[in-house]
Amino acid sequence: MAVSAKKISACRALAESGDPEAQKTLGTYYAEGNGVEHNDAEAVHWFRAAAKQNNAEAQYYLGLCSMNGKGLPLDEAEGVKWFRAAAKNGSSQARRMLGICYLNGYGVSVDLTKAAKYFNEAAEQGDSEAQSNMGLCYSYGYGVAQDDAQALKWFRAAAKQNNAEAQNNIGICYQMGEGVARDIREAAKWFAKSADQGYPPALFNLGVCYANGEGVAQDTTQAVRCFRASAEQGHAAAQYNLGFCLFCGDGAEQSNEEAVSWFLRAAKQGEAAAQRLLAICYSNGEGVKRDVDKAVFWFRKAANQGDPAAQFNLGVCYANGQGVKLNEVMAVRWYRRAALQGNSDAQYNLGVCYANGQGVKPNDAEARRWLSRAALQGDRKAVGALKLLSSKASREEGDLIDSSDEGVETID
Repeated sequence: MAVSAKKISACRALAESGDPEAQKTLGTYYAEGNGVEHNDAEAVHWFRAAAKQNNAEAQYYLGLCSMNGKGLPLDEAEGVKWFRAAAKNGSSQARRMLGICYLNGYGVSVDLTKAAKYFNEAAEQGDSEAQSNMGLCYSYGYGVAQDDAQALKWFRAAAKQNNAEAQNNIGICYQMGEGVARDIREAAKWFAKSADQGYPPALFNLGVCYANGEGVAQDTTQAVRCFRASAEQGHAAAQYNLGFCLFCGDGAEQSNEEAVSWFLRAAKQGEAAAQRLLAICYSNGEGVKRDVDKAVFWFRKAANQGDPAAQFNLGVCYANGQGVKLNEVMAVRWYRRAALQGNSDAQYNLGVCYANGQGVKPNDAEARRWLSRAALQGDRKAVGALKLLSSKASREEGDLIDSSDEGVETID
């Protein structure tokens, strides 16, 4: 609700007379553009006036301004200084921010013990965000001994204050059986509570529950609604899942073009699976104009993150000279990386390379090793290749084992 001109005038009069609470309040009006024109410099002026009189909230706000470079130069160390002053004067928000600074190294060296100390102090004061952060400290053992039961205790304390992050984390505890007996229905219930507040990770988690029928009746349409609500807020995994649903027409009208748009958003955020599927779309011209150079670009992005299917596909590109100069040695290198992660297609192709001497010296023992691994995963081509490999007569006649490098994968 906008502040009236009359109230602004009264607040200004008190602020100019030296009242620290009025100075702090007038600063917030300028920072928010509430009743006055937004002016960060003016906000800082009034926050500083109040901070000099030990107003804890003003000191906290001045710390935020320093951290964010609003109304004054960005200076994290200066921000920490003001947070310390505010914390000394009892501000739970400032103690929470000091915890964040020590956790992430903002203006100070990373110190997880101090981070947990400040989170705990703020949490004991009832700060719900600090309570949630304290839960995370216990979950991961940041500055404290790892303790799932203690984590759940703090998540519950924050959730009682309707903290969406904590509600989502309680859902994860029930989903994983951490600090409590595993209960998928209870997990879905907590995801729903958090999702009702629009919290993106909870919307994503609830979407997964609906997609798989975990803790709720399976409903792909509802899953898509959740994924979309989360994706629109920038959640990368939700963007990928939404794109996949659209590509497959699962819970939504099929649209390759819209799927590609969501894969691209997720890919730009570093979601490896989205990068790989975007590359496949570019390679096959699905939902976008075929562009083998862009396909290789995105396969490489995903492959460098360790995605085995992307590594296999990048190997195929090198084997075929698709989007890159043909290079069998590089093909083998990428097949090997994927094969070591258990990708059966890569294991098969690597075995074929050893059998035929493509990119490596011929080595029947290595060929059998990799073909056997692929065969154990049910790869029928590998079973046939092993039979051919054992037939020395056919090998001597010059018959070669065919590799699976005729093209990259499609999206199933």
